Amino acid sequence: MRTLQELKEKLEGYGSAEFIYYQDTGYLAWHFSTGANIETLFIEAKPGCGSWLYRKMVEKILETGKIPYHSVFCFTLESNERAIGFYRKMGWTQVFLGQSIYRDDTTVLCWTTWQDLLTYMSKGANDESD
Repeated sequence: MRTLQELKEKLEGYGSAEFIYYQDTGYLAWHFSTGANIETLFIEAKPGCGSWLYRKMVEKILETGKIPYHSVFCFTLESNERAIGFYRKMGWTQVFLGQSIYRDDTTVLCWTTWQDLLTYMSKGANDESD
């Protein structure tokens, strides 16, 4: 897992990026993107901690009062089976966009509405398989 300093350096190109970082759990970084929707930039979580990190992100956003317009989204690669399974478990829609511009793989857009994420979190999402 990246150190806090490594994460900060990685985020330097994302002027308005926000993040949560827990040395023993993982981190999640995001920014408000086009249309004030939230784009997940990076997430790295120890097994069982992914939903918990999203819960902490939601809490931080609610504290600031800067609520997204509609959705939370991220991009991953089809070969990243752990990410695909994680977002599927959380109920996010997955759209296969075709050839990645970075690798010989398929890019996948994963997204959910802000309201659906709040609903998922309020149900006490089970983190055991994240």
